[in-house]
Amino acid sequence: MNVKIEEYTFNKPIKINTITWSTSFYFHGLENQIIISIELDEEAITETIKLRRTRYLSRSRACGLLWILIRQSAFTDDDFIAAFS
Repeated sequence: MNVKIEEYTFNKPIKINTITWSTSFYFHGLENQIIISIELDEEAITETIKLRRTRYLSRSRACGLLWILIRQSAFTDDDFIAAFS
């Protein structure tokens, strides 16, 4: 199977065998079957209200599967236990 990776845009239909990507700011409010949220900020846990709302919108639009990938350096051991227990 030949899979293509393209940037998501509103004015272009999504093709079969294509993975689309976007930023949270551009994509927020839309839905998709699978969403993988990759957190690149050093301070992924301490965030502003605007950033928290944007992340919520992008994380709450997965219809089937949501993966959130966060930098290991963003957590202490106690934070990790509190966030995922």
